[in-house]
Amino acid sequence: MILLIDHYDGFSYNLYQLVKKIHSDVSIVRSDQITIEEIRQMKPQMIFLSSGGGKPEEDSLLVQTVKTFGKGIPIFGAGTGCLAVCLAFGAELVHAKRQVYGETVEIVVNTQSRMFREIEKPCMKAGGYYSLTADETRLPDCLRITAKNRDNDIMAVEHKEYPVYGVQFQPESILTQDGRKLIEYVLKEEVFSKMASSRILSKIKEILKERQSEEEM
Repeated sequence: MILLIDHYDGFSYNLYQLVKKIHSDVSIVRSDQITIEEIRQMKPQMIFLSSGGGKPEEDSLLVQTVKTFGKGIPIFGAGTGCLAVCLAFGAELVHAKRQVYGETVEIVVNTQSRMFREIEKPCMKAGGYYSLTADETRLPDCLRITAKNRDNDIMAVEHKEYPVYGVQFQPESILTQDGRKLIEYVLKEEVFSKMASSRILSKIKEILKERQSEEEM
């Protein structure tokens, strides 16, 4: 099951629809209508954090979700969700050099990063809705910058060790090129490949158990 935490953003349902086209089992819940313990009990395969108004606070559910589950459960934050990812690992936020609301922005991506590995070109257009970004001069070493805009603002990050990703743009927007490809790749790497590995491991255990039973007969 994929969990989408909606931070009261108008794009959340679009993100939900996009993820559901790729993975059939998706649950969406408002950020003030769920607790960390309830998330733990749901045992999601991956967590998406939506965008939303305002600046995420240290004690917000979005930030606490990343701090609590980021080491073990894949997390993808978009917009405000990306800011929450950055804050959770110790980054500080600053105003972007230019506020962008509903515009197409050109971003330069690191095609060698895990997140953008299947994006063929180093530049892509994306739907921008942001006024804040992480401060590069005070970005923690555990986070890798994977995309910037032409103003040199951080547009995407990923954790160097944990399966945690953040994009400052809206991947579900019609203004974003390869938005679906981006989500598909992250889900493939962090969910589907692990599901396949789990099935293979279960099959191996089943075969070994059958052989052991035959030897004991």
